[in-house]
Order: sequence, then structure tokens, then C-alpha cells
Amino acid sequence: MTDAGHYIVDELTPLTPSAVIEALYWGFVAVVGRQPSDSELCCHVAQWALETGHGKSCHRNNLGNLKAAATYT
Repeated sequence: MTDAGHYIVDELTPLTPSAVIEALYWGFVAVVGRQPSDSELCCHVAQWALETGHGKSCHRNNLGNLKAAATYT
């Protein structure tokens, strides 16, 4: 990181599949207002698994490991 005053220090936060499934399930309910179907939930869990190496490379609980560009303020 270039400037620690402007960036959050990177930290791995490994997550278990069961913790992610529960978080995605209840997050879906809170946002959409209904329970997700099995296929909807599986799609989100699969994306998480792909992006984070099945939770081993999750940074700062960022389920998609999204990153900001260096020009982000």
C-alpha cells in the first residue's frame, strides 16, 4: 500500500463455508425480503468460493475480494 493514511491495511480473514452461507442467506432475506431459492443461494456461494479460494484468501471479510483503483479517494 502506498499511503497507510488513506488505505486500510490488508489482512486475511478466512471464512468457513457455513459462516458464508448463513451470512448470504440472511443478507438476502434482509435485502430482498424473502428466502433465497437453493439455486440463488448456491450461485452466490459459488461466486464467493471462486473469488476467495473457498474462503482461504478472503481479505477483510470482502466476499468478492473487490479492490479499489489507486485513484480511489
